[in-house]
Amino acid sequence: MLQALHKSTGTWIVRIFLVLIAASFAVWGVGDIFRDQSESVVAWVGEEEISRTDLSRSFRRELDGLQRALKTRIDTEQARSLGLVDRALDNLISSKLYELEASRLGLVVGDAQIVEEIQRNEGFKDVTGKFDRFRFDTFLSQLGVSEEEFIALSRREILRRQLAGSLVTAIAAPNILVDKLYQYRRESRVVDYAVIEVASMENVSDPAEEDLETYYGDNPYRYTAPEFRKLTFLHLAPDDFTDEVTVTEAEVRTEYEDRRESFITPEKRGTDQIVSATEEEARKAHDRLVEGVAFSEVVREMGQSVTEMSLGDMAHGDFFDAALGDAAFELAEGGFSQPIQTGLGWHILHVRSITPGSIRSYDEVREEVKQDLVLQKATDALYPLANSVEDVIAGGATLEEAADSLEVRIATIAATDVRGQSPEGQPVADLPTEPEFLSTAFELAAGEESLLTETRAGTSFVVRLDEITPSEVRTLDQVRQQVVKDWVRATQDKAAAAKAESIADRLNAGEDFAEIASWENLKIETSAPFQRDGSGTDGSFTHDLVEAVFALSSGNAASAPNTENDGHIVARLKGVTRSSGAIDEAGFNSIRRELTEAFAIDIGAQYRSYLRSRFPVEIDQDAVDNLL
Repeated sequence: MLQALHKSTGTWIVRIFLVLIAASFAVWGVGDIFRDQSESVVAWVGEEEISRTDLSRSFRRELDGLQRALKTRIDTEQARSLGLVDRALDNLISSKLYELEASRLGLVVGDAQIVEEIQRNEGFKDVTGKFDRFRFDTFLSQLGVSEEEFIALSRREILRRQLAGSLVTAIAAPNILVDKLYQYRRESRVVDYAVIEVASMENVSDPAEEDLETYYGDNPYRYTAPEFRKLTFLHLAPDDFTDEVTVTEAEVRTEYEDRRESFITPEKRGTDQIVSATEEEARKAHDRLVEGVAFSEVVREMGQSVTEMSLGDMAHGDFFDAALGDAAFELAEGGFSQPIQTGLGWHILHVRSITPGSIRSYDEVREEVKQDLVLQKATDALYPLANSVEDVIAGGATLEEAADSLEVRIATIAATDVRGQSPEGQPVADLPTEPEFLSTAFELAAGEESLLTETRAGTSFVVRLDEITPSEVRTLDQVRQQVVKDWVRATQDKAAAAKAESIADRLNAGEDFAEIASWENLKIETSAPFQRDGSGTDGSFTHDLVEAVFALSSGNAASAPNTENDGHIVARLKGVTRSSGAIDEAGFNSIRRELTEAFAIDIGAQYRSYLRSRFPVEIDQDAVDNLL
């Protein structure tokens, strides 16, 4: 099927930059392609159903992703309380809404886009960056879908993204709003400040036993040893086999020819555009260009941003519409096009620069190609070995027996926590670095052995959990010295905070900062002007202190801990500076993008609300509540 699609694509004109299609499964699910129609339904979207199986799969993927991110186990009740079931259902409903709307509008996706979507997926590429049919088939097998089902889902997913993306393409925050926020954020403050160091609080008596017991009891997390696991594993990596691989000059030459297109840098054109909603507006803009008005000036006259209207350096296939690509590559440097209509409006293109294409010669890339070929052969050699390991273990052999019979290295880690740290707090030596390894190891029960697992890095492993040392709170006697040290530090910190707050109160009551500093043996410093986001400070001002300063009247003071948590800062507002002078265009445009993204999120939410009115959503809450 994939080969048939590939043959039908011809020359690809439109290159769409898409996220990994595999990642979409974590959000949109695959169950509705091949579910048993007789199974229970948890929701209806228009005439479409969302089954219990769909929701269960989506929830499990949400849960697995959260557990991997937090590197800890979360039971189903905790996951439900965190809203994972509701989020999974909402994702499925949104997917159905976009799918139904795309169908109503008659949107279609060509075979070329499907092929490109699959072949650009990093998860389906080998170590040399080429599409690997074996990885693709393995993924489908693990997912439990056929190639035809996967292609059908890919087609629907592209339609959804195109529909959602078309809503926000032409959104731009208005200049007046951008300017107001820019001026607000550019306002700066200057303060006189002094630091009360925690270590300077020396009059702290030794803690009584009762003090230690109370502090120890109030802070058990400080003295809790993590769970450690003893692991035995086989780890197969392509790099382990490169010494056994040889390649001939003829093979390198053939590989170069096969990959010749990847060494070609296409001609690119630095392109700007004007986008108009109507042909009349576009014609007026074009007339101004014909009169000799600079393109950037016409862009400004249209109320658009020069930076935002820049498309950057574009190859012919980078344009979302073939007509735009054709027009840009017909222009000479400095030229501008006639108005061109696309689904997003009327465009006038301007080519500000042309970068000729080039190709890297065989001699330039010979060593690179050779090393890639060696690694590819080593990877190819890894697959049959991994299959043999899987077969031997499936036949009842232990990891030790499998390693001995197949002559592969076996290793044992005496103790590691979920972060790969030893009981001494050091990184565990010889621990596989692939994130899948520890994630898998910490999902096993004691004595349990994992399946042969292939990682995104192209390696494979089997791991056995030999022993668990449970997480436990160390006794007070075991950590007494640390508890004493922590208690003293906490007591000093409390005293420093109280002193800083007292000085701030005195300043607010009208006392002189210099006199207080002299009496308290403090050094007063004057800050550079800093802004609401903390930029301009020396790095010691916390967000809380900056926020407090921006709430002060001139001459008043506030206090807060410093960023190193080794002192408390007393700051008195000395001056306020309004934004003036030349506008920082990069900062201005950054705010524009931020607001535009916020508008896009709001519009997306409103559009989903509209879709819910067009395709009514009905949820069987009892079925959802009884999911697990």
